[in-house]
Amino acid sequence: MSKNESPGKKPKKSERKKFDIDLEFGEFHEDLIAEVLTGKMEVKTDRLAWKTGNLAVEYQCWGKPSGICATEAAHWCFNILDSSGEVACTFILPVERLRNLVADESLRWVAGGDAKASRMFLVPMDKIYELMLRA
Repeated sequence: MSKNESPGKKPKKSERKKFDIDLEFGEFHEDLIAEVLTGKMEVKTDRLAWKTGNLAVEYQCWGKPSGICATEAAHWCFNILDSSGEVACTFILPVERLRNLVADESLRWVAGGDAKASRMFLVPMDKIYELMLRA
């Protein structure tokens, strides 16, 4: 911005070449996020991901399908806590993408929860990053 331009000055029409397209694009994605946030979502908070580099995805509890195998939600949300217990970041992704990821038979699983009755896949966070960015 030059020193003669005012930050609040409305640009001339010739300077707003694709404003209408950008506005439509922005509004579409705002509506999409609103739909995601008001729709059915599975929300999980992982206390150990900062230390292990893995996210736990439950698939069974007391011998019955649970978590990723039973959810009716369209989106899965991971809150990742830092070492002080504060939310460091949040990932939201479509459940179907996560289901496809945990179908990878090379993932390790662990027992946890009350009486170690839950079974969880340990998903390396770098696989989550790849999944989120895959086209």
